[in-house]
Amino acid sequence: MYTRFYIVCITTALLLVGCSSTNADPTVPLAVPEMTAIEPQQTAISSETTLISALADHTFLFQTNDEQYELYTYNMLTGEQKTVHTQQMPIRDVKVHPSGETFLVVSAPSATLANITLYSLTFEAMYEVEIPSYEVLTTFDTVHPQQFAVTAFNDQFDATVYQFTAGTLQQVAVPYPFVSMRDNVLYTVTEGKLQQTKDGLTEVLANDVTYAKITTTGVYYVTQQTPNTLITSEGAITLLQPIVSLEEQHGDMYVWTQQQQHYELTTLNDMMPLLTVAKPVPFYHHAEQHILVYGDFYEWVITGNDMPLQWLTINQ
Repeated sequence: MYTRFYIVCITTALLLVGCSSTNADPTVPLAVPEMTAIEPQQTAISSETTLISALADHTFLFQTNDEQYELYTYNMLTGEQKTVHTQQMPIRDVKVHPSGETFLVVSAPSATLANITLYSLTFEAMYEVEIPSYEVLTTFDTVHPQQFAVTAFNDQFDATVYQFTAGTLQQVAVPYPFVSMRDNVLYTVTEGKLQQTKDGLTEVLANDVTYAKITTTGVYYVTQQTPNTLITSEGAITLLQPIVSLEEQHGDMYVWTQQQQHYELTTLNDMMPLLTVAKPVPFYHHAEQHILVYGDFYEWVITGNDMPLQWLTINQ
């Protein structure tokens, strides 16, 4: 049950934009954009490598759990690979703030301890704390790059939630251990209720919630009564099909919706389809740079110009 609600509580950021309903006929098959397969290349990537996040200028951040326990970047256009962080402790998790200004690195000095370090863009340590934990989850405040929340589980999976604000880490009481954070407010979704906790007080914002997204600009959610409507602080956005997920990249808002026999990736502001695929897949889109890379291993690319591309395929 925890996992289901954790999936519901998504913590990535987005830009609030307006949208009107579309009159497209959902029964008409959509044209699939032209796709170019990128052949696998010989790279230094091993099976222990994990893609963390897309950064600026076609650069991606990777994690490797080999003997060096390092993080490195790879530029998909130039092929340049650069180690940006190396440590001796195993890396459990890495988070990148939506602004790209800070990183959270969770390390494991032992099986019962978690080391949490906040780094700047140049990987200079800004804050470090060690807490007892068998499992730990972290989430950034979507507004403030230097603020975050931590959920630490003991060996009985009892949870303790901490909130890092104003340079200090404090334990907080919340109705559910899986939280999102925006502008110093913690949000949870449990038993179909969207709740916010501020200054120790919890308030129910909505009932019968099936999906919620905490963003840089507000809170978005879907209810059982309105499965095709995304409710926001600015009003409601009607979608043709039930929403699958939301994601923000480079100031644009993207929505996956389930059609009759496929899934569709569109931008929320104009609902124009970018992808028609059999299932939602990881993607990286930069409209200004005319590039869309997607696939389970980012093995497909669509480009709006004739710019030569190089890309890597992560070893399966």
